[in-house]
Amino acid sequence: MVRAGPGAAASWDVVVDSCSVRAKRGGELTGPNPTDRGEAGTKYHIVASTDGLPLGVVPSAANVHDTRLFPHLLRLALAVCAAIGRLYADAGYDSAANRDLCLRAVSTRSATGAG
Repeated sequence: MVRAGPGAAASWDVVVDSCSVRAKRGGELTGPNPTDRGEAGTKYHIVASTDGLPLGVVPSAANVHDTRLFPHLLRLALAVCAAIGRLYADAGYDSAANRDLCLRAVSTRSATGAG
């Protein structure tokens, strides 16, 4: 899906966040939830436009750190968006590697004319 209309070439602003849920029945994507006394849980990482359009979801065990899933979420957003203007994420996704990834991904797409 690509935006249509007068602002179609404009960049998208996107939000990255996650939520943890209890996994009472267990399963492959469960792990001890550090926010729920170590109970089994799953975490859903979501990337969406600031307009509310979901761009991608990645499930993981609850004990997987957010920084490990950020590259995949960024790829999902870039697959849908022509370009990303601003990316909003909480401190859980912040790392030097992820900051470099953002700088490279945005500048590469803009330099090749894709954005």
